[in-house]
Order: sequence, then C-alpha cells, then structure tokens
Amino acid sequence: MTEPRCGTTAGHQAHRTRGEKPREACREARRRYSREWKRRRGVRPWKAAQCGTASGYTAHYARGEKPCGPCREAQRIYYRAYRRRKGLGLRMPAECGTVSGYRAHRSRGETPCGACGEANRIRAREYYFAHRAEQNEASAIRRRGSPPSVEQKAVAAAKARLQRVADPENQRLRNRKRMAVHREQMATREREWREANAERIREAHRKRAEARRRLSGLPPKGPPGRPRTAECGTPGGYSAHHKHKETPCDACREAWRVYSREWRESHREASNAYKREWKRRKGVQPWRAAQCGTISGYVGHYRRGEPPCKACRGAEHAYRRELRRRRAA
Repeated sequence: MTEPRCGTTAGHQAHRTRGEKPREACREARRRYSREWKRRRGVRPWKAAQCGTASGYTAHYARGEKPCGPCREAQRIYYRAYRRRKGLGLRMPAECGTVSGYRAHRSRGETPCGACGEANRIRAREYYFAHRAEQNEASAIRRRGSPPSVEQKAVAAAKARLQRVADPENQRLRNRKRMAVHREQMATREREWREANAERIREAHRKRAEARRRLSGLPPKGPPGRPRTAECGTPGGYSAHHKHKETPCDACREAWRVYSREWRESHREASNAYKREWKRRKGVQPWRAAQCGTISGYVGHYRRGEPPCKACRGAEHAYRRELRRRRAA
C-alpha cells in the first residue's frame, strides 16, 4: 500500500501500525533518522566484541565457547581493577599444602599434589574424630529402635506413593476418614475452649453490643423483658426505621445528617493529621503540579494526551544527556 507518507519515518511507523512490512524507502528513511538521532546525542555505534577484552570474554561464554588466552587475561585485569575500585582487595590464589589448594586442583581438573593431598587427609581425619562421638550416639539410638531416619522415611513415602497409584480408590477413602477425624478433633477442641472461656466470651459480646448501641445513639440495654425502642430524632431511630423496613421520618433523617456530618468532620481532621505526620516522618515532599520546562512537565503532557511543548522537549533532552553522562562516568 502506497501513501503520501512513504519514504519518511511517519510512513515507516504507519506501516508497522497496520501490521504491514515497511517498504524499502521507509526503511531507508528510518535508518537515516536513527543514524542522525544517535549522532546528535553522542551515542557510539555498536561494535562486535573483540578478543583480548572483557566483553570478548563474555561473548565467548554467550556463544558456548571456551575463552581464549587474551580474553582470560583481559578478564583478570578487569576483575582486579573492579575489586580495587570497590575497595574489596585482591583475592589471593590458593596455596599448595592447604585444603583450599586441594579444592583448587580438583576444580581445575588436575591431580592434587602430595602436599595438598596430605592437607586434605589431615582435615578429613580431624573432622572424623570431632564427629565420631555424635556418630556413635546416633548408631546406639538406631540399635535401640529409634525413630526412622531420613532414608527410611523416604523409602516409606515412596512405597506409599506406589500404593496410591496402584489403588487410588482406597486412598480416597483413607483421605476422607482422615479428614473426618481431623474435623472432629478440631470441633472437640473448639467446644472445650468455649466451655472453659464461656464467661470471657459473654463479657466480650456484652461490651461489643454496648459499644454498638452507644455509637448508634440507642438507649442502654434494660433488664430482660423490658421493651427497648430507639427514640425518633436520633441516629438510632433512623437505623431502627430501616431495620423495620420503614421510611425514616424527617426528624430521624435530620439527626442522621447531623451525625454523619460530625463524624466526617472529626475523622477527616484526624485522618489529615495522621497523613501530615506520616509524610513528615518519611520526608515526603508536598505535591506540586508539574511545570512546563521540566521533565515532570514533559511526562504530564503525555499523561494528558497532549504533544509536549518546546520547553518540555528541551528539558527532556537535557535530562537524557545528563543520564547518559552519569552512566558513562
């Protein structure tokens, strides 16, 4: 499909938006635009990693290859400079005649030398004598018929899995019985707890009911058998009207409006005070509207669906240049 914008970056974007393959003229315009954009912003062109550099060392591993000698040397230099820059100090190679030297031989695929092998044998002997008492105690417990070990538990679990696979219906029945026993145990525990704490539960219910009646404007609860009715012209009367599916009278509606207004005012002040204190403790700056000529103004234009103004575009370009400079430093 050919249109007047073909041969421009807008035409390239229009092709991509419609899900079409861009024409050669549009692709060439896009390439020219990208080269000019990178030149204006000082972006260095991409170069393939070369051997003898740290990036070449990484590229070898990315390709699944063994790094060459120059790349390994460059990686060592880079790593030493990195540790020096971070103040970590240089890591000394493992010396022969030590356990770490023995492990270094094994990690490089070499046969450990005699000194390293002797150091590893001494370390194994010391470890054995240090843990022999614990091993003897564990063996005695096993001989006396101790609880099953980890290996025995694993074997039992494997057998149970095989049995479940072989006979799934019996396993379902066992699961149902187990869950029924569990539910019965939980119900028994709850019943015993309620019986032991019956007085505390009644007191908690009574306090909760009194607090609810006090907040609703209802009169205190009287003795048993005495009728309790909310008076008209109170918030409790308004709630009672709704409870009995009646239309609230004017006095109750006015009382409810006054009560709601006072409640909102009191809670709004407390909520605002809490928010101000929280922001003061956290060091949160007060909100300000985004101004043109700043990076926040640039983002605000896009959020409102507007094209950014010239001042905001200049601020965004300056922000990007500073960001690249900081990353390159």
